[in-house]
Amino acid sequence: MFDNANDINIWITQFRSRSGCLIDCLLRSKQGYIVFITRDRKTAAKLAHKNIIKVPEMDKGVTI
Repeated sequence: MFDNANDINIWITQFRSRSGCLIDCLLRSKQGYIVFITRDRKTAAKLAHKNIIKVPEMDKGVTI
């Protein structure tokens, strides 16, 4: 789970010392999931494509 993944440049910019991007280093498997939490819709679309779940803003009057 990657929380606060709001800056798309961190994920898609190539490393200076190596070729490739951070997003390319993440493992892909049908046995698990990678969750990105972001407030930026464009970043969500780049990282998760169509697998986006929009969570509504919490009501400030709700206590847990």
